[in-house]
Amino acid sequence: MVSRCIGILDPLEKKNKLELKEEAKDHFLSTVKVNEEGHFQVSLPGLDNHLPLKDNHDLAIKRLDSTVKRLKAEKLYDPYGEIFNEWKREGIVEEVPKSEIDLPCHCLPHRHIVKENSTTRIRPVLDSSAKQKGSPSLNNCLEKGLNLIELIPSILHRCRMNRIGVSADIRTAFLQMSLCPKVKNYLRFVWYGTDGKLKYYRHCKVVFGVTSSPFLLVSVIQYLLESTVKELNGNPKYKVDIIEQLKKSFYVDNCLASVKIELELQ
Repeated sequence: MVSRCIGILDPLEKKNKLELKEEAKDHFLSTVKVNEEGHFQVSLPGLDNHLPLKDNHDLAIKRLDSTVKRLKAEKLYDPYGEIFNEWKREGIVEEVPKSEIDLPCHCLPHRHIVKENSTTRIRPVLDSSAKQKGSPSLNNCLEKGLNLIELIPSILHRCRMNRIGVSADIRTAFLQMSLCPKVKNYLRFVWYGTDGKLKYYRHCKVVFGVTSSPFLLVSVIQYLLESTVKELNGNPKYKVDIIEQLKKSFYVDNCLASVKIELELQ
């Protein structure tokens, strides 16, 4: 008991955690593909081992009613709803077809966050940790993969090795990854249509805030870089040493590296 409290795992538990990380990696490699849109399509690691999830429908409706009351009180109901319309136009979400309404699913409650000084003043946040009594949440069922926090010291150390630091990030990185069809229904949410009736939506892209999303993004980046190295065949457009450096320079969607001279920036 003491060892657990101070963060020391017994060998068997540690082995199990390592095995789960390897299983998450193997699951990614066996399911990742490039879809018709040219985007990487991924699944959710660990979900198959926990099905069936409860649909969370009653909880999602209860939380929706609370959110709607606050939105109307703050005069934000219409702007909030327009965000979902925009997501639909951009292919981030889609309405669940009537023929699939009764399929096994999981609904995520959502609420709004307001940031006055942000370019996006209001945005929805989905709660993938929400759960009904006696049932796990979506996050409880998913594997996190590698502990990404452990990468930070090494990335910072390598950045300090050369004279010129370089930083960058990937714009809307999570939205660049599509979800495979069989897991979309576990990322449903509900909202009211203009006629006042409930509409059921589901996410088509990887959702920020879901516990496996950082792992999926890191895995896609590494997969892309490793695939590029394999496909070079002497192509002078890419340099292997730069790609190898990039493989060790990403923390989720942030890249931090360094070069010796300005010429290397080009």
